[in-house]
Amino acid sequence: MPFSDDAYSLLYLWRQRTIYIGAMFELSRLTPAASSLVIGLEKPLRIRDALSPDFTSTRSVLIPAGVSVQVEDTDQRLACCYLDALGRDLTAFKTLMQRQVGKLWFDSSTEQQQIDTYELMYRTRMPAAQAYETLLETIFPA
Repeated sequence: MPFSDDAYSLLYLWRQRTIYIGAMFELSRLTPAASSLVIGLEKPLRIRDALSPDFTSTRSVLIPAGVSVQVEDTDQRLACCYLDALGRDLTAFKTLMQRQVGKLWFDSSTEQQQIDTYELMYRTRMPAAQAYETLLETIFPA
């Protein structure tokens, strides 16, 4: 989708986690330093790890730190939540994912709730303290 002049991005920085919500720019290859949960807010994205021959279409993908990925269908907004450095979030989110291909996990069982929460944060430009509390109540597994 072409982004309008009023398109914007949000970046939340907390002690253990960071969240980016905004335009998904063209990425040929990416190797995140932190594990991340990526949500396509408008439509599925196509992604694969460097060792997989085929792309997987999904709205939600869990990417472990250090795993090289290639992303297609980048003309949309996304939410990217960089998880805690100790791996607790990664372990917890793996239990919500429906399938694994290569080193990536796909299709969160709470995907629609995650999309709705990130959309609310984006539309309302939610203050950081409120956003963090909302995430703990709705997105992060107990």
